[in-house]
Amino acid sequence: MIPKELIPALKDLVHELVAGNFRKLERDGRAGRLTAKDLHHVLEGYGRTLIDLPDEAFQIGEAYPIEGKEDQYWAVDLDLWTLEEGRSDLTLTLTVRTTDKGVLTEIDDLHAL
Repeated sequence: MIPKELIPALKDLVHELVAGNFRKLERDGRAGRLTAKDLHHVLEGYGRTLIDLPDEAFQIGEAYPIEGKEDQYWAVDLDLWTLEEGRSDLTLTLTVRTTDKGVLTEIDDLHAL
């Protein structure tokens, strides 16, 4: 289950993926080590229409606290949803950090299981 305080930032990140704003995610650092081209390639190659996440996705998703950091860090695995399938085989793996400035997200990987 995903902690409630992380959900708005995760919804926003997934919405940017749905909208195809890959360059924006690359520019603002949320794409992490991936490039806009990497994100586009994975989603295009999957061949289905990515949609915004239903509330159920955050019940299914997993978040693991990462110890030993100054801020609160989480390792998050979040299944993505498509128009054609509902819950898909695509998984978004992220590092999420809660700070006094808000919740910061960074994609570690986007892959099909």
